[in-house]
Amino acid sequence: MDMQVLKNNSGLAISFVLKCCVCPYRVEFSSSDYHEGTQRATVNTRYVYAMRSIGRGAEAGRMFCAFMNLPQPSTRFAPYNKRLLNAVKLVSEETMQKATQEAVLENGSNNNIAVAVDGTWQKRGYSSLNGGVTVTSIDTGKVIDVEILSKYCMCSNKVSHIKDCKRNFEGSSGSMEVEGASRIFQRSLTFLVQSFSSTADDASGEELEGVPFKHPECFTKDD
Repeated sequence: MDMQVLKNNSGLAISFVLKCCVCPYRVEFSSSDYHEGTQRATVNTRYVYAMRSIGRGAEAGRMFCAFMNLPQPSTRFAPYNKRLLNAVKLVSEETMQKATQEAVLENGSNNNIAVAVDGTWQKRGYSSLNGGVTVTSIDTGKVIDVEILSKYCMCSNKVSHIKDCKRNFEGSSGSMEVEGASRIFQRSLTFLVQSFSSTADDASGEELEGVPFKHPECFTKDD
């Protein structure tokens, strides 16, 4: 038997052919499965997901593959981003819904659960164009809701801007935390805020007036 590597590889997916040296037997197979109904190898999707999960992009991925003596990956992330976004969004929503139900049960089936609100930014200081806010259950320590805010528009023309623009916030970067908390609490006004922990922003009392707390008299701010 003789095995050879075919030249028609797809990113990290390698195609092999196994041939018999005596008879006409020949079989081709790939090192990766493919998404149903497509020619996209699942290993390439996992590679893009891994790079995204550690905050790296295509260039870092190519360097990693070079050092590991792996085939060069797909040159563009864009074809995989939408597929990953849909899958990650679905899983995260289901996970946070379960975490919310668990927190309510932990609180004696009372919807007025205690939570901690925390803001984070892509860059330090008050110049970041992107930020996020998380709401975490005090009792379970699990995240039950998130809000992502961005001041950056990457649309190339007005048509795509109207349809696909990801910018959803206007204001100072420091006020993203309060705005994100407000949006989360507008979605569910049953939270009892017990503590407010911030990684980069010290929200003043006046700024926090915009957040619709269920019981503002119980509000305390961690230094």
